[in-house]
Amino acid sequence: MPRRPRNQSAGLPATTGAAPSNTNTNANTFSIPAPERAPSRAKIRSLLTSSRTATENMNEIKDSLGGQISDAVENHGLQKKAFAWIKQLDRMSPEKISDVMTHFLYYFDVSGLRERAASAQRLPMGDDPNEQDSASTPVGNANVVMPFPAQASA
Repeated sequence: MPRRPRNQSAGLPATTGAAPSNTNTNANTFSIPAPERAPSRAKIRSLLTSSRTATENMNEIKDSLGGQISDAVENHGLQKKAFAWIKQLDRMSPEKISDVMTHFLYYFDVSGLRERAASAQRLPMGDDPNEQDSASTPVGNANVVMPFPAQASA
């Protein structure tokens, strides 16, 4: 069996190592023939321009929405993660929302997260009539002094 030239792989014609005569090595003028079915050069450039403009517009909208959300977090008590979940649910069909929520609530219960959340200590906000006055609790009492731990000597 005759040996193939080093540049030739199976099934491909041998090359001489030189650039083909119909191509120009200058990157600015190098031309690749278009596939049989492809958009024109003008259409591709038009789509790229539209894409860039749309990206700029989306970034402006995102920045505006981000500012509104930041304002709601700082001034209106919006919880960002909960709002993100609500936005995700808002994109679903009513049937899908029902299915997801049924599963979510089941998973929330069986995973123990409901009990874990209920065990969290909340700061008094003054909106619960059963809240104790902070002055009557040791943490809020100004007369209770808690010493700092002693610093370890070197």
